Amino acid sequence: MMKTQNAIKKRLTTLSRLYKIMGYVGMIFSLIMAIGGVLGPLSSEEPLDVRVVLGFIIFSAVFYGGLVSVLMLMVSRAIQQQVRHAFCVVISCILLPCFPLGTIFGAYSLCVLLEPSVKSVFGEAEKNMSSTQ
Repeated sequence: MMKTQNAIKKRLTTLSRLYKIMGYVGMIFSLIMAIGGVLGPLSSEEPLDVRVVLGFIIFSAVFYGGLVSVLMLMVSRAIQQQVRHAFCVVISCILLPCFPLGTIFGAYSLCVLLEPSVKSVFGEAEKNMSSTQ
């Protein structure tokens, strides 16, 4: 049973908004981690080797969090424009190990994005974009 175009577009709009919110929240948390890392354990009286390890851990967390946040914002834009279906599916899979919110959000995204009716909407939008260029 094919869903109506309005119902599909409504689900995609909701998914796009959720990606945008999660992307901005992730960026805020990355900034908080970066500020906390600079002001917290790195400026303490810990030995040099401990500060180096903590610095590497904080840098990795901030980098990964920022990267995932930017990718989520890119997916939000792609879903909004209904292009790059494969990219959206891949990023949804990348979110799955990010327990607990990423797992729930990634699974929901995959459920929505892998529906045949949603795939066809993405296919139509990509055909329209390629024909106008």
